[in-house]
Amino acid sequence: MKRRDFLLSSTAIASTTVAIPLAGCGGGGEQPDSPQAPVAPTPAPPPLSPSPAPSTGRTYQFGAAVRSQAELAAVPTVYAKASAPGVALPRSADLRTSGFLPPVGDQGNQPSCVAWAVGYTTATFSAAQQAVINPTSPARQASPTDLYAKLQQIRPTSCRDGTLITDACDILIRDRITTLQDAPYSDRSCPAPRANRQFGILGYRRLNSADSQAIKTQIYEKKPLPIGMRVYSDFVSFGTGSLRTGIYRISGSLTNEGHAMAIVGYDDDRQAYLVVNSWGVDWGNQGYFWFDYNSFQSSVFEVYAVDGAAQANVVPSPGPAPSPSPSPAPTTLQIRSLTATSQINFFYGLDVLFLEFSLSEPVFINAVSFRYEDAFGFGYFPFQSQSFPVGVWAAQSYVNFWQSLPSRWVPGRYTLFMDCTRQNSQSQTISSSTLFR
Repeated sequence: MKRRDFLLSSTAIASTTVAIPLAGCGGGGEQPDSPQAPVAPTPAPPPLSPSPAPSTGRTYQFGAAVRSQAELAAVPTVYAKASAPGVALPRSADLRTSGFLPPVGDQGNQPSCVAWAVGYTTATFSAAQQAVINPTSPARQASPTDLYAKLQQIRPTSCRDGTLITDACDILIRDRITTLQDAPYSDRSCPAPRANRQFGILGYRRLNSADSQAIKTQIYEKKPLPIGMRVYSDFVSFGTGSLRTGIYRISGSLTNEGHAMAIVGYDDDRQAYLVVNSWGVDWGNQGYFWFDYNSFQSSVFEVYAVDGAAQANVVPSPGPAPSPSPSPAPTTLQIRSLTATSQINFFYGLDVLFLEFSLSEPVFINAVSFRYEDAFGFGYFPFQSQSFPVGVWAAQSYVNFWQSLPSRWVPGRYTLFMDCTRQNSQSQTISSSTLFR
């Protein structure tokens, strides 16, 4: 193989299990202050720009910060793994039948939709799926209150403005959040963060909103997907009008608002995704709605897949949530496991190499590179790649390297190098090798 065949377009992170920050997915390596003990919440000031529903008179809040094109470019999309070879995706999938979704929530008059989509819906689902339980009680549900409080630590808005999905994912990897029983929700207070840490994830990655195959694959594999959409003027009224059980197709004008929700199904006969909102069961079809594929691509600017629930996410039965102290970082940071696989991505015309890893602790990954060595006597020359910036928190995930077809990855020994920053701010480079056959 010629050396040029190893040139890579980019790199990104995704998770081996189901979710982790992707390359470049989270703002820099700064960490928020450590969560503090609960204090009396302060009254929340009036949130900005509520949207009234003409038929009900109720106002509906949004709360997802809309990124500029330059900001989105710093959050690279990644090539998610396709379903197993030879497995055709069904024409529809609906996670409501899984038994792992919590009841539809209601953010009320607070711009906390990111905390509901990422924390309450997605983290609760991942934890319930891991524990094989139905999260019907607050003791088994992730608290949007606690996640929203920790989001305020990163980018303070006095609970009046939107937050970032990537910040929420970083918090779930690095800090985790408590149960809804421990931190009940109220849209009338600006909460303080809690010390309890029951719910977390292992990683996440951004998907291309136009890549329907990747999105459907994640849903088929029972993974809800947090999304950020640009709101159009007809969106609120759609969910309160006579067509609320139908399919949402954009007919209004673009607003300045952003809103976070989660995809929980798809239906090719309807040509639509099933999405759960956080505006209560009186909006849409019992809190859900069908989002037309074409309108989805026009309005959704971020789609994320979340990988894996952190350990001890859910109390086994209703009752007071425990208050574990964070475990101290181990003396040695290690890559505990590393495997290499590849898949042809016909959507992009690429051969994608997945280096799947598991770490001894969550870290902020600054950059990655790899070294190739011929381990099977084929006569290929050794090669060291350049270093690619990442900028995400992760505990378990995969790194993508890709090249355009017809070039292909060849068998051999691949060594992954990761430049990391630990939670104690210590910088460290770790590596591990695996054979790709």
